[in-house]
Amino acid sequence: MTPHIRLARPDDLANVEAVVKAAYGHYVARLGRAPGPMLADYRTLIAARMCRQKAQIRYEFLRFGQQCGFGDMI
Repeated sequence: MTPHIRLARPDDLANVEAVVKAAYGHYVARLGRAPGPMLADYRTLIAARMCRQKAQIRYEFLRFGQQCGFGDMI
């Protein structure tokens, strides 16, 4: 089966944070602090990417409409 890659959604937050903790947690003892990826606000990053993705979809829809001659109706 081919894996399906997609942007994270808000309901993926716990899994994203768990993966980051598993990947970087062992560096805390070495560095004496949490590394950068563990400090990121993944809730905000996921929301920002979703907004950007929706904006891209709107842009493509408008561009398609203009190419088809519906620019004055959109």
